[in-house]
Amino acid sequence: MKKLAIALMCIVIALSLVAGAEGKSIIVDEERGYQFQRPNEAWKDEGGDKFNDYRFTRKSRIKKKPPWMWIGTREYSPDYPHYSKEDLDLSAIQHDWIRGMAEKYKLKNMKIIEEDFTVVDEHPAFWSITEYKVGKYNWREKVYLVEGDEFYYRLRFSCLKRYFGKHLEEFEQLVKSFKLL
Repeated sequence: MKKLAIALMCIVIALSLVAGAEGKSIIVDEERGYQFQRPNEAWKDEGGDKFNDYRFTRKSRIKKKPPWMWIGTREYSPDYPHYSKEDLDLSAIQHDWIRGMAEKYKLKNMKIIEEDFTVVDEHPAFWSITEYKVGKYNWREKVYLVEGDEFYYRLRFSCLKRYFGKHLEEFEQLVKSFKLL
């Protein structure tokens, strides 16, 4: 009887620890209108910057070449075709962004590998996978654009091509957890 009581107590403690950890892993951004589950402990929260609300970096064997995940909020813009809420074209926005990144960073051989429309949290979305080369390194990225009521959102994962498959599921878990408030 004593062993059963101890075992039950251990189960209760373990469950409370798991529930507490899960509660802490949800990041809610009320100002920008979304929430998501934080990537696991292997991903360091680097904070936001001018273009992204959140950036997570994973340790890498190759110095200064880690996998990254970003989440960014974008405002609709009636001044540009396909960027207004009324005329939104996620595919065109994504292609503009890919072209702009290739020009800005002089990315060699940037090409779209796959792309398609989808749904994220019951909202229209578009994703693409691109490849490009920087120096001697081949990179691969997957980017989702998600349509919201007040904003559209960019969820981005970038990694050396040879590790892309290894870490892609971690990014897909973040995307699956992404919810608009």
